[in-house]
Amino acid sequence: MDSNWALSSNLDSKWEERRRQMMEEDEEDDARMRTNTQLATTAATLWTQEQIQQEGPWGGSVVGRSNKCRGRALGHQKLMMDYFVPNPVYTPKDFVRRFRMRRHVFLRLVNDIPNVNPYFKQTTDATGNLGFSPHQKLTSALRMLAYASSADQIDESMRMSESTSIENLGEFCRTIVHTYKDEYL
Repeated sequence: MDSNWALSSNLDSKWEERRRQMMEEDEEDDARMRTNTQLATTAATLWTQEQIQQEGPWGGSVVGRSNKCRGRALGHQKLMMDYFVPNPVYTPKDFVRRFRMRRHVFLRLVNDIPNVNPYFKQTTDATGNLGFSPHQKLTSALRMLAYASSADQIDESMRMSESTSIENLGEFCRTIVHTYKDEYL
């Protein structure tokens, strides 16, 4: 009986020894895992910071991406000839059908909005070319809203890139709410 007890006690001590070894190995594995996680987190953080620094605060040019000459000045001229000169190509009835408002309302927006949000003023870009006119910016936003046009469709008619069209729509909506909320909303 004593030999069974000694055998049992010996097994218990071996079991306890093995359990301690396993726990130490688990702790070492946990420590390695924590170290690996910290290294991965640090690497991801550094990579993200590097990407942000390369982009700059406004996105800017992307290496390898070409800049398309869309002919925004031509787009402005065409828009003006079609709707805003003394003898436009399209009639007032056409204007209402296409813009979902009368011309005088649109012109009020063209006068009001650039005074509230400088984004809608025509500026010169870094190359010295004129940017989009207030007429183009408002027409782009209104067409996206009135016709549920995609930003890609605006490229063809307004000569405005997809990203610019989306940015323009956001600025337009914020400005309209800010400007006319007390009066109309």
